Amino acid sequence: MNRVAVFVDAGYLFAQGSTLLTGAKKPRGHSLIITDMISLWRNGAMADAVLLSGDEDLRVRVQQAQQFGVRVHLLGIKPSRGSQSLFLLQEADSTHEWGDSVVRRFLTFVPRGAESMALLTDAPASSMFGEAPSDTETVASELASSVAVASLEAVIAGFRSTAHIPREIDSVLLARARTVIGRDLEPKEKKALRMRFIAHCETRLPRG
Repeated sequence: MNRVAVFVDAGYLFAQGSTLLTGAKKPRGHSLIITDMISLWRNGAMADAVLLSGDEDLRVRVQQAQQFGVRVHLLGIKPSRGSQSLFLLQEADSTHEWGDSVVRRFLTFVPRGAESMALLTDAPASSMFGEAPSDTETVASELASSVAVASLEAVIAGFRSTAHIPREIDSVLLARARTVIGRDLEPKEKKALRMRFIAHCETRLPRG
């Protein structure tokens, strides 16, 4: 018997793939991968298993599969040394790593509201999100200028994927806007203000 089965921890793939492409990590989990692995071996369906995962709690299960004669080849997404359990790496019969060029062949990132976000650098917030009071434009600009350059990409990517900005930044943004206009912003105004903040952050991204 010389058959190979491939097992993909979709949570790991999503989490590490999105981190590699955008810098924003998403939650992850894993299915009954090892149970399926042992079941296939018992039925004479495979001798080798390629496992794309990284969770520490899979280590014992990998050992159990190996006791049944299954050779486990662990596949990770760069940086695998940071995304996979060291103990799991040690237990595997072989290890391999996918880098950016490989992951981009099958995984893409499409931010929520991508079409609206494309307008950020060219126009004010769209009517879909309402309009922020004009007096708050300076608030958005000044706060964006205070964000460390090294953090800009993470802040922007996080907004594109979740429509939220870090709480510590958001609270300051809304507080300053409230002081400027003398009242709390309406929900649509808050959305528009956040979009303007992100627009100003994008203009500060290093070019080239």
